Amino acid sequence: MKIGAVIQLVELSDLKRALTFPDLLGWDKPKKRGSLSGSIEEIATALAEYEALGAAHMMFHLRPSTPAAYERLAEAVALYRATKTNPAPAHSGA
Repeated sequence: MKIGAVIQLVELSDLKRALTFPDLLGWDKPKKRGSLSGSIEEIATALAEYEALGAAHMMFHLRPSTPAAYERLAEAVALYRATKTNPAPAHSGA
């Protein structure tokens, strides 16, 4: 295994992301590039996508760092976990 492959595995296993809730900051739209932002459902979907890419652990820097922001993150994690244990039925191509 090449060194680059090992570094990539380490980077994906422990992923750190900024998570911004613009409405809780009084912003009309996200202002920080590279920051994850969205509805509870969109954040839950992003968690599933990160897992599919190999992320095993995630840490978030919340903006703002308020109880309301932590509650939203908790709701997104709960939805992600519920979706993971009860996946939506696959659609047939008919």
